[in-house]
Amino acid sequence: MQRHFTILGVTLASALVAAVPARACSMPPPPSVQEAFAQASAVYLAQVASVKQEPGASGSITEKVVFRVLVTLKGNKRRGETLLAETADVGDTCGRSVLNNPAWVEDDDPSSHKSTPVKLSDTWVLYLSGREPYDMSSNSNPINLVDPAELRFLFAQHK
Repeated sequence: MQRHFTILGVTLASALVAAVPARACSMPPPPSVQEAFAQASAVYLAQVASVKQEPGASGSITEKVVFRVLVTLKGNKRRGETLLAETADVGDTCGRSVLNNPAWVEDDDPSSHKSTPVKLSDTWVLYLSGREPYDMSSNSNPINLVDPAELRFLFAQHK
């Protein structure tokens, strides 16, 4: 049985049209890992310490996430320190929940024609810019969705 991860785009957008007013969302293609690393002011391997979901504008959800730094690849935080990040408009066509609730990535099983939300790792690769609370970049991902080549590049930068 072959399984693959599918980022919800059209399906999620279609489901949300009936629930909330339509909002346009156009995301540029993601940058390469080299570009994402160069553009970020901080890059960490960090673990989710806590997540709080709060109502946002127009029926969306905002997540406030506390991460505990495991490895500093770029930036000032040391191992064990925490940082605060926010994901805005979770449930919108561009919002991404750290909890995957609502789901933005699913595991498709072609044999049963069913999709189930993926349990995301609580360890994330974070590409951050600006100040705390950081806006979660679309380049940030849970470790179970990160390409091994990306991790090799990042750890080659960590000396």
